[in-house]
Amino acid sequence: MDSINHLHKHGERIVVRSQEVCEVISYTIRIEKPLERVYVIPYRNNNIFSTIAETMWDLAGRNDLDFLMRYLKRANNFSDDGSKWRAGYGPRLRNWGGVDQINEVVRILTNDRSSRRAVMNLFDVETDYGDYIDVPCNNWLHFIIRNNFIELSVALRSNDIMWGFSGINTFRWSVLHEMIAYWTNSEVGRQFHYMASFHLYNRHYKRAKEISESMFRENLYDFGFSSPKFSTPLPKFNEKQLFWYELETRLRNREVIAQKEIESLNDELLINFLLLLKVYNSFLYGESRTDIAKLVSQLPSNDMKVAVIEFLTRHFKDKSFLRLNDNEQKFFDYYWSCY
Repeated sequence: MDSINHLHKHGERIVVRSQEVCEVISYTIRIEKPLERVYVIPYRNNNIFSTIAETMWDLAGRNDLDFLMRYLKRANNFSDDGSKWRAGYGPRLRNWGGVDQINEVVRILTNDRSSRRAVMNLFDVETDYGDYIDVPCNNWLHFIIRNNFIELSVALRSNDIMWGFSGINTFRWSVLHEMIAYWTNSEVGRQFHYMASFHLYNRHYKRAKEISESMFRENLYDFGFSSPKFSTPLPKFNEKQLFWYELETRLRNREVIAQKEIESLNDELLINFLLLLKVYNSFLYGESRTDIAKLVSQLPSNDMKVAVIEFLTRHFKDKSFLRLNDNEQKFFDYYWSCY
């Protein structure tokens, strides 16, 4: 909300690529607690399911639309050929000319915990100067360990506060941040996002005004919710991802999967991601509110469940069809009072 207010106060309205934006040049945001990654804010209307899907898609090294379009319909708007998102980060992270940048950063920091060389590049000078529908907005990641905390700096040429910064970027990089911390036996430190152009599109002016004028001052983490933890060793990560995608495909195809099989992933974060997509596929298939409510009741009470409750009650315009525990009810009593 502070960043929205900063844009309103200091931003300049200009037209870029035929679209009006309110823009601030050279803006930096410091995030003290990156694991507080889920935004449930009045009028923001986030979709936690698409955020999870895009994050897992990146981490798997993918840029195909076949998987992502199920959860993020507008992904096709950023494709040049209708089959791939050319500017997607997956292949750039996991297979840039045969180099897995995630593995390399972990190797560097494992061998030298004081290293300043743990860099991931996301802008490809051989291709990204071309005239494409989209080129990467996130261009550079840098990881550094100090006092056993791993800090992440992100450099962006361009960042939209709605679809970019608060929609996917802070979430996706917080997950990678947590993973790198786990693989280097470090604690998650701060994040720094430097944006050459930080902006708000005119299609979001009204929504941004509603957000800034709401009385929302306490977030879900102030109510004691936390995020599930990642705990998969790096040598097992690719294999576990393949299994995760196998289960997701079966859920997408409406196959009944036993809870025990999902829990065999043996990783709280990956299990939660999959359980949420199970709820969303039930929603997409138009299953009854009773059936959807049963799935939601089986979710652990954490930040992601709060986002699920917000999404479903907003979509169905019904605040009563989900059974909330005392703390969930306490948060939503406050949250709904801010509208």
